[in-house]
Parts: sequence; structure tokens; C-alpha cells
Amino acid sequence: MDEKVQDLVDMALAERFSIAFAAMQAESGVDAEQVVRLVELSEQVERHPGISEDAKAVVQEFLHTDNENNERFEKYLYIQGAKDCVAILRELGVIQ
Repeated sequence: MDEKVQDLVDMALAERFSIAFAAMQAESGVDAEQVVRLVELSEQVERHPGISEDAKAVVQEFLHTDNENNERFEKYLYIQGAKDCVAILRELGVIQ
């Protein structure tokens, strides 16, 4: 895919993700509590005297890599959902 087109797709997806996340938060309200808990746990790991700096670095790298992987997976699922929607609409004869 052309780099400019890919940038536009990425920007559009980021906007849709933001809108969807805001809607999810408004509906459930649970996410704010989870974010607070994640911050608390992160601070505990950072301050914990029994965890070496090397271990903290490994944990941080793991969490960063896991977050990047989850973002790619969410993007894939969102795009796949859009493709599935179009396929269903075509099968129903709503679009060609």
C-alpha cells in the first residue's frame, strides 16, 4: 500500500478507535477503574525493593511489547470487521 494511503488509513483508524473507546467508557465505566489499577501496579513494581533494575526493565519491555502486539491485533480485528460487514451487505444485495 502507498505510504500516503497507509498514513491516511492509520489516521482514520486512530480516530475510529478513539471514538469507539470513548463510547465503551461511557457505556461501561469500568475502564477508568482499570487504568487507575494499572497505574497503581506500575508504581508498585517501580518502588518494590525486591525487584532488581534488570527485572524491572524486562517487565517494562514485556508490557511495552505486549501493548504493541495488542494494538496491532485490535487494528486487524477492526479492519476485518469492516471487511466482514461489506461482505455481508454484498451477500444481502444491499451493495455491489
